[in-house]
Amino acid sequence: MKKTFFTKWMIVFVSIFSLQISPVMAQQVVKLTFTSPYAPIFSWLKEMQDSFYPAVNKDLEASGNKYKIEWNIATAGTLAKIPATLDAMSNGIADVGHLHPVFEEVRLGPANVGYHTPFSGADHNIGTQFSHKLHLENPKVIAKWDALNLVYIDCVSLDEYGLFSTKPIKSLADLKGMKVGAAGPQLRWIEGTGSVPVTTSGAAVFNDMKSGVIDAAFMPIILAVNAKLHTVAPHLLKAKMGSVSTVYLTVNKPKWNTLPKEVQHAIRAGGANWQANYMKTIDKLSSEALATITKDGGTIIEMSADERQKWANSLPPLGIDWATEAEKNGHPGREILSSYMNTLRTAGIKPARDWDKK
Repeated sequence: MKKTFFTKWMIVFVSIFSLQISPVMAQQVVKLTFTSPYAPIFSWLKEMQDSFYPAVNKDLEASGNKYKIEWNIATAGTLAKIPATLDAMSNGIADVGHLHPVFEEVRLGPANVGYHTPFSGADHNIGTQFSHKLHLENPKVIAKWDALNLVYIDCVSLDEYGLFSTKPIKSLADLKGMKVGAAGPQLRWIEGTGSVPVTTSGAAVFNDMKSGVIDAAFMPIILAVNAKLHTVAPHLLKAKMGSVSTVYLTVNKPKWNTLPKEVQHAIRAGGANWQANYMKTIDKLSSEALATITKDGGTIIEMSADERQKWANSLPPLGIDWATEAEKNGHPGREILSSYMNTLRTAGIKPARDWDKK
């Protein structure tokens, strides 16, 4: 009798214990490496910590908690620096990462339409919404991601671009003789101004300015303040250059295809949360950045409408030039350019030039 009772008790105990530990025992660890050429001080990377990773974990829990992602986070170029990030992602050296198309004009051309339509006045919401829809829905653009061994997840546009300089700039004439830093296609924003174009990036701009390699630089205002650029280039010129879709969250496609559907869903959920929360906070961050510039002794100059128009009119047909070149690289350039400019006009924005027209 005692043996029967003991046996039954043990069966019940083991059953209860098994139910309690089975979810833990069954949980599988998925190891993923995230890469970015920028340091974690930058706002879009901080938002990854605040929004992306927590949302991924929450989604995995909601789907049954069968999987746990173990992240190897390699930022500040520790895995791949600009412009090697794209190759690192395509070749599977990294699994998940941020790409910055401004440094990849040939291969990531569709993302760069905003860089070839300056003085557009587009805000970060328009830039993000347009690019996100383009990369999710346009078959030709999707095919280009496929060819690069990548899966597009989400993107964000940073705040408006400003021109930071060591001396005040109020007019087009003030640019003459200055060494102006920019990334890729932005160098054409000063074509014909008498200034000297110099390639730089958000990761290098502070040292380039401090060492005298450049006298001025085009940068999103939040990024510039994150990088302390205003402490060596205290004068900011705002000329309504516009906001451009700048940071792209992608996954290596062969790796993506090996991931369980629950993990894929969680990464997409994390990307959506990252994008949505960053877009919500960018206005606050922008106001704080402008206040920091003033507090630290900098000056903020609004370019007059006449000088802005003069500058825009002095430039070559940047939009048409880009569309023509993009099509040579296999991208639907004219289609994207026309759609982007129509999006701006429909939103009630009046760009300084109709870049989709000669």
